[in-house]
Amino acid sequence: MLRRSARILAIGAALALVPVAVPSSADAAAPSAGGAAAASSASPTPSDCLRVNPTDTRTSDQLRGRESWRSGRTAVAALGTRMSQAAALNHQSPAALTATLEHDATARLDGCSRLLYVEATPPPPPAGAATADGAVTDPAPGSVTFAQAFSLNSRPGSNRTILLDFKGGTYTGAFTCQYAPAPCLLPAFTQDGDASTFSASELVSIYRIWQSVAEDYAPFDVNVTTQDTGAATLDRASSGDSVYGTRLVITSDAGWAGCSCGGMAYVGYWPSTANSARWTPYENPPAVIVTANLSTGTTKYVAEASSHEVGHDFGLSHDGT
Repeated sequence: MLRRSARILAIGAALALVPVAVPSSADAAAPSAGGAAAASSASPTPSDCLRVNPTDTRTSDQLRGRESWRSGRTAVAALGTRMSQAAALNHQSPAALTATLEHDATARLDGCSRLLYVEATPPPPPAGAATADGAVTDPAPGSVTFAQAFSLNSRPGSNRTILLDFKGGTYTGAFTCQYAPAPCLLPAFTQDGDASTFSASELVSIYRIWQSVAEDYAPFDVNVTTQDTGAATLDRASSGDSVYGTRLVITSDAGWAGCSCGGMAYVGYWPSTANSARWTPYENPPAVIVTANLSTGTTKYVAEASSHEVGHDFGLSHDGT
């Protein structure tokens, strides 16, 4: 679970801005050791790769693949005296990174010592339980057109963007193509098993998912959108480039469903000024939501998982693990 207080503090720091809405005193409390990661003063360069296995000569992209991942005390032991270097790479303290690896079963280090989460599949909702986001009643079912569903913007004037990518597409890189050779095709979001088109009810679901995520990030100057305006909106070219963001791929891919997870995300990959190692597209792999493992794409589950995975992108770890 990502605590709201930790979310507000860490996201505000990552965006290098003051939240639009001032949090209450309860929300302003310092996050616990199990919450947001402690920032390190070290700022790694894009070429940094602290190999968990020093003799592994594969490329840093290949080391993103799950065959290179380590977890738990195995990861801690493999790093040994290099734990402080790995912690700096992940903008955490050595104690925080060690605690995360030893106590959170969903935490992994890739072959370059970079922290990611492989989320457990949530249990199915109880029989007869409401699964839709009851707080969202507008628009009425069937009232969202394709054009409307893919032009949603919560704060269109912002220079920062969270893109909810429901359309799928072809991707490269060992992380995104975990379960198929790169380049790989990740199918679009679907709730009826047909990823080739969006039904009327699916367009309404896209609206509701977007609205839920937008509400979670409403305190911050960041635009939650379903409108893909190109790489220039997301990629950061230099410290002078003030327009950038992140992508969340929401896919129904049956191959990714083989991971038995609800999603995956690296920690701290928002391309902030202090995080120059994440500016290039290669160094900023999208987080992924696997709807096939979220009660077959139930709107409420996908919305909550989306906010959760983007939270990791901003540098949040799990709380209470």
